[in-house]
Amino acid sequence: MKKVLMLCTILVATAAFAFGGGHKHRAAIQSYSGVDSIGIHFGGETDPCPEHSQRVRGLCVCDSGYQANEEGLCVTNECYNFSETVCITGCNSTNGDAVYNYASEGTACGTGKVCDGAGSCVCDVGLTEEGGGCYGNACEDFEESTCIKSCSSVHGEATYTYADSSTSCGVGKSCDGNGSCGCNAGLNEESDGNCYADACDGFIANTCTTACSSSQGVATYTYADSSTSCGVGKSCDGNGSCGCNAGLNEESDGNCYADACDGFIANTCTTACSSSQGVATYTYADSSTSCGVGKSCDGNGSCGCNAGLNEESDGNCYADACDGFIANTCTTACSSSQGVATYTYADSSTSCGVGKSCDGNGSCGCNAGLTEESDGNCYADACDGFIANTCTTACSSSQGVATYTYADSSTSCGVGKSCDGNGSCGCNAGLNEESDGNCYADACDGFIANTCTTACSSSQGVATYTYADSSTSCGVGKS
Repeated sequence: MKKVLMLCTILVATAAFAFGGGHKHRAAIQSYSGVDSIGIHFGGETDPCPEHSQRVRGLCVCDSGYQANEEGLCVTNECYNFSETVCITGCNSTNGDAVYNYASEGTACGTGKVCDGAGSCVCDVGLTEEGGGCYGNACEDFEESTCIKSCSSVHGEATYTYADSSTSCGVGKSCDGNGSCGCNAGLNEESDGNCYADACDGFIANTCTTACSSSQGVATYTYADSSTSCGVGKSCDGNGSCGCNAGLNEESDGNCYADACDGFIANTCTTACSSSQGVATYTYADSSTSCGVGKSCDGNGSCGCNAGLNEESDGNCYADACDGFIANTCTTACSSSQGVATYTYADSSTSCGVGKSCDGNGSCGCNAGLTEESDGNCYADACDGFIANTCTTACSSSQGVATYTYADSSTSCGVGKSCDGNGSCGCNAGLNEESDGNCYADACDGFIANTCTTACSSSQGVATYTYADSSTSCGVGKS
């Protein structure tokens, strides 16, 4: 049975066909997207269908693998069995002719392969096909050597033939059986490409021979110069040896030393010197030995001041003449020289206390016109110029402050006056001071003026009246 495929989208065209008896018929052609078929309408359902088709529900339908062309015939569908590849991405069949879609040139399509832009998958440039893939020649740059005899390339991988380890490949060299040429055991390759034994093997550097370099089996040594120390008092000689520096002598410990007593001059406190390994040992005078004015040896070779003395610029030792000195305002400093004290005094403008000044010779005294009191300060006499009177009988001065003695209130101090007990003199009660400085009672006290005695004035306790003259009427029929 032939497989019949129906299509979804219909393209309708008109064509003329001639079937048996030479009759011409109008036919309708239908084509469906995805799978091709043809349906043809005839005058009756019994008319025959074209080759490679069959009638289905009144239509002539192309068999599988065929498609209707523009003439209404069923022709082979060239894309029917098409399978997409990397280089051919699609197929479109029209009227039995296939049109293909090709991948762009250079598209990878396998090992070492690319599309050629026309649907074929070919080897990339410079590669050769081997067993379905394309590979480069891994031996292309191969050059035969002593240790690598040949090269074969399979699937882009090189396979080499190596010389065995008995093959010599240079001075002091042999192949390693894996294609490399290396130094024989115990030898080292040098700049000339050959291998040599290390001429410095076993060499131990020291201060004067600092390094050894081996070249082509010959040792060359590096020597320190003569500025290099190689021990106590020793230097290298520039040829690898170590010896004593100039002026030094080697002693039993193998080191070199200067004579530690060279230039020694005996004196009172250091009487002798002996040298060993550069160290001087001295003989010292004991502390009972005098070595100068106020000086004695200390038993260790030094000459110093006796206890309590100080060495001065003349090299002798003296007691401090200022010992115990305490500076004050008027004597500001003390310097001792050769046991004699010299003082520094403030001048007479320097104040040294309340009312006091220095005298320029180290003493502090009262300023002119002042007197020192019990508190040690100096004050002016607060009673200077005081004159005693009836009410202030005395004055005493203390620390510049005056204290007065006053008469009490029973003391008369003038006509009609008494002291107030605070040094003042005033009118007794009921009296008034008048121009003469005395105090009097008011002689007009109680006076009442009348027509004939019109006024009263009091002076020094005496009343003086003012009278009306005789023309003044002082009643009926009176004057």
